[in-house]
Amino acid sequence: MKTMLFGATALAALLSSQAHAQTVATDAPAPAPAPTSVGSTNQRDIIVTAPIQTSERDVLQGTTVLTGQELTRQLRPSIGETLARQPGVSASSFGPSASRPILRGFQGDRIRVLTDGIGSIDVSNTSVDHAVIIDPLLAERIEILRGPSALLYGTSAVGGVVNVIDTRIPRSVPENGYRVNGIANYGSAADERSGGMAGDVAVGQHLVLHADGSYLKSGDLRTGGYILSRDARAQAQATAALPVDPNEADPIDYAASARLKGKLPNTQAETWTAGAGASIITDNGNLGISYSHYDSLYGVPIRYATQPGQEQEAPRLDVVQNRVDLRGEIDTGGDFISKIGVRAGQASYRHFELEEDNSVGTAFYNKGLEGRLEVVQANRGGWQGASGVQFYNRIFNVVGDEAFLPKNETNQTGLFTLQQYESGKFHAEGGVRYEITDLAARTPEDDFRFFRGSQSYHSVSGSLGASYALTDSIRVGLNGSRTERAPSAEELFANGAR
Repeated sequence: MKTMLFGATALAALLSSQAHAQTVATDAPAPAPAPTSVGSTNQRDIIVTAPIQTSERDVLQGTTVLTGQELTRQLRPSIGETLARQPGVSASSFGPSASRPILRGFQGDRIRVLTDGIGSIDVSNTSVDHAVIIDPLLAERIEILRGPSALLYGTSAVGGVVNVIDTRIPRSVPENGYRVNGIANYGSAADERSGGMAGDVAVGQHLVLHADGSYLKSGDLRTGGYILSRDARAQAQATAALPVDPNEADPIDYAASARLKGKLPNTQAETWTAGAGASIITDNGNLGISYSHYDSLYGVPIRYATQPGQEQEAPRLDVVQNRVDLRGEIDTGGDFISKIGVRAGQASYRHFELEEDNSVGTAFYNKGLEGRLEVVQANRGGWQGASGVQFYNRIFNVVGDEAFLPKNETNQTGLFTLQQYESGKFHAEGGVRYEITDLAARTPEDDFRFFRGSQSYHSVSGSLGASYALTDSIRVGLNGSRTERAPSAEELFANGAR
């Protein structure tokens, strides 16, 4: 199975009036932003996610950047809720803790959520009640990228890419030898208390050490009205009027469920994270490594039964992830190749779905390794580009009462290129990606519930667009894309399918 999308967009007017505040560090005051013009590369509007230095107003399909004070104002416990008020973005929601971005109507495996250019390596794509393992409290900036540049991060980025950039692997040496940032939040809707802190210390001229941590605790979410919808309340009241089944061991009080108001039960959460990193930084590049730990226990809103035969449950999820990241960049200064970058991440993830008696109903285990190598071309007569290779390995297993697919392994290799040309007010951009995906179901021979075997897919995706600046704040353009996407293991092997 392949998922294919063809789309074209025309941008009648791109208004570049949105301002983005600078992040303020303790070692130096933030400089006042200078006036910008079309094609400028001012720090406030450079897209870090793209390997080529690109301004927001040059991106053909619209890009959102949150940083500094604007990011602080938008912060919520989850990445989905943090971005939900941005143009073209909504969010899935299963309580305050489990929320994933939806970009232009695409969600799940049709968008990519990244941590500094590498996937979050969790199982948030499998169900809307699974949290994304990214802590917005520690984000330095968040970028939403669409169009040709999104192809650099996988064919699953049909709707776009969300990249959360932190400082866990330092990119610069603090001017005064140290740099400390902190934030504290309170939210009245769920009595949310959260805070995070990150600090860098220079050891000598080139070595920078980093440490960070965050903590969040919240209670049940206040709704301001009935818990059940009008139709669900009517159904529950009708069921309450029926005779009680004498054989039912634990009868449900349907009338009480229909009267529920105020707090949404089983939506409390407690999350803490810790991380450390180190980076060697020189005039020609940097090389760094980091380790992070994520630990969360959160509830999923109760699924209330409204008629006989329905199951009523209040699950909680106990989530742990340990992760190691590597990043290196070399500025070659060559006439053809200007920079070479490498990025890799490895994570071990598990979560237990706990029943009301604290027993483990279902366990999810996920191990992932992702890496990419990029070569950036120098700007030659307005022409520049980036090409590279990306690999991804994932071993995923679900064990327990609600196991819906066999233990499986995914191996993926992608080759990509992004090319840009700019001449005066004219800007053109194109990207191509070729991807090989191998999926294997490691089902035991004596287990007849699931498929056993492997499948391979080859996919080619491309995007091309051009724009023209009519004025400093108005740009017209046209963009077209064709995307092929191989199915994920969950889509291919779920419930015995192939």
